[in-house]
Amino acid sequence: MHIAVPNDLNEFIEQLPQDRRQLLKRLHKSQLRAVFSSSLDFIPEFYKSFLLPSMHLAHGNESVILSPSKVKHEIVEQHAEFLQIFNDNQCIAAGLCKRSGSTFKLMQSGWLNGSNSILKDGVQAFRIWTALQHAKQLGCHTLDLGGSPPFLSDGVLNYKMRWNASISDSFEQFGSPFLLIDPQHTDVQSFFHRHPTLIIDHEGKLGLCSTSPPDSIKLKHTFSNSIARFWRLASPIEALEKQLSIEPTPQIASGWFVNESRG
Repeated sequence: MHIAVPNDLNEFIEQLPQDRRQLLKRLHKSQLRAVFSSSLDFIPEFYKSFLLPSMHLAHGNESVILSPSKVKHEIVEQHAEFLQIFNDNQCIAAGLCKRSGSTFKLMQSGWLNGSNSILKDGVQAFRIWTALQHAKQLGCHTLDLGGSPPFLSDGVLNYKMRWNASISDSFEQFGSPFLLIDPQHTDVQSFFHRHPTLIIDHEGKLGLCSTSPPDSIKLKHTFSNSIARFWRLASPIEALEKQLSIEPTPQIASGWFVNESRG
C-alpha cells in the first residue's frame, strides 16, 4: 500500500478522517522527535528490543522478521537507514526505511519491548507522518507503507487505508497461495461474508471477493480505485436459480463469483 506524496501537506491532512487529524495535531505538540541514522551499532538493539517483541506480539507465528544480517545488508548494500523516534532522550520506536527511485519505502519496524502503551500513543502515526514529510523533502512521488494482509477485516490494512492509501499497480506478492475451495460450502460462504478478501484473478487483475455487493462495502475512495474487479460470491439458492456454473471461468475460481465491478 502506498500514499501519493502531496504537493500540499496541509491539504493532505484536511482530507484525513477527523480522528487522524486530531491525533496528528496532538503528536505535533508532543515531545516526540525523529532521527534518521545508518548506525550499524544499533542493529542488535533494534532486533532484540524493538523488532522481535513487536512483531511477535502483533503477528504471532505468522511474523516474517528480518534477521540482524538482513538488516545489515539493507543498510550497507541497499542504503537503507533507521528512522528512530525519541521521547526526550529515550528511543521508543524504530524501523528501517529507504529510497528507491521516486519511492520512499517504510520497512519493518517495532516499538520498545512491544509496549502496547507506546503503540496506543500514536507512535506509528508519527512514523508515517515523519516519513511522508521526509519523502517530500527528497522529491519522492510515493510513500510505500509496506505490505498488508489481504482481508478488509484486518486492522493493519484498515489502518493504512485510513491514510488515504491505495494499492500500487505494481503490487508485490509475498508468495502466491492457491486455495481449492468449494463455494457452496457453508464455511466458505461464511468466510467471504466475514472477511472480504483481496485476490489476484486468473488475468492478473486485483479483485475483491465477498458475499456482499460492492456498494455495501465501505472503502476509502483512493483504495477503492485500486481494485479492478469486485466479485460477489452468490449463495447456493441464487446459483441454482440463475444456473451458475460452479466450475472455474477464464477469470475466476468459480462461476459462482459474479463480476459486479463498478462502471
